[in-house]
Formats: sequence, structure tokens, C-alpha cells
Amino acid sequence: MRTRVKICGLTREADLAVAVEAGADAVGLVFHRSSPRFVDLARAEHLCRLTPAFVTLVGLFLDEDPVWVEEVIQTLPLDLLQFHGTESPDYCQSFGRRYIKALGLGGGVGVEALAAHPGAAGVLLDGHPPGQQGGSG
Repeated sequence: MRTRVKICGLTREADLAVAVEAGADAVGLVFHRSSPRFVDLARAEHLCRLTPAFVTLVGLFLDEDPVWVEEVIQTLPLDLLQFHGTESPDYCQSFGRRYIKALGLGGGVGVEALAAHPGAAGVLLDGHPPGQQGGSG
């Protein structure tokens, strides 16, 4: 099994090009509106068109209204969803898409948190500061 690299929070064409050129296996687009790396649907569509085949497109969500998640996944050709908040397994599975679950290590996450998402295609361990949510960039 090899380590795969995902570069997340891309908002600009130049950054996407550098990530792809460097060999990123996946690129992430952030759909959490309060994030400084949030991309709206028009910008995300543009970035998706520029992403070459065989680079996995990941949409990142953090405790979002399911209506917003549905709008995003109906608009964009995302390959994988990433849930970065306190989403339950039922919530994550409700969209009928493969997903990965991010777990913040800053709050003493144990193996029981890993076991809580048996339907996840993978788990992402995040090292954000205690008391904060989401990646630190």
C-alpha cells in the first residue's frame, strides 16, 4: 500500500497546476463557506475542468446543510467527498458517494472514532489546533 497525497484548499489555477505537476494524487476543493479557502460553484467548475484525468477531485464539507452538499455534488464531477466535522456515519453515507472522514487529532481522538465510520473509503488524520475545526492549511 502506498501513501497518497492530497493537496487541499486550492482556489487558483496556478496552485492547481503546481499540485498536479508535483504529482498530487488528489486535489481538494473546500465548500465550507467560512473557510478562507472556500470556492464557490462557478470557480470550482473552472478548477474541475482544469484537473487532468487520474487526479481525484475531492469536495470538502464541514457540518454542512445536506441541501448544500447535494447542490455541490449535482453540479460538479467530484470523485470523493470529505467530511471534516462532526458528521455521523448515516449523514456521510446519505449522499450515495464514496467518502473519507477527517478526524482531528487535537482533541484526543481514539480508535473508537476510527471504528465509528466503517463505510468510509478512508480516514484522514488532521492535526488542527485544539478547539478549531478543519485543516490548518
